[in-house]
Amino acid sequence: MLRSRPPHWEPPEVPVPTNHSRQEATMGRKFIDCRDYPSQMHCTVALSADTEEELLEAAVQHAVQVHEHQDTPELRSQLKACFKDGSPPS
Repeated sequence: MLRSRPPHWEPPEVPVPTNHSRQEATMGRKFIDCRDYPSQMHCTVALSADTEEELLEAAVQHAVQVHEHQDTPELRSQLKACFKDGSPPS
């Protein structure tokens, strides 16, 4: 037997994250899409994040693990230069 909720029931409030600065919150999402940089692997991975730092870490991990690049300052600079505003297309 299903019980109905009491008439005064309200869903709990969802806490708003407070660990992001106001600038990061207004910055918008960034993305990088392997489809924009064709390779022999024909990689179709697209990554997005709310901050450049988070996206850079994810992109470096992908580049090292999947594309066998070395994690160097040059790689990080090249990846960061490829970041775009918004979300990747479907």
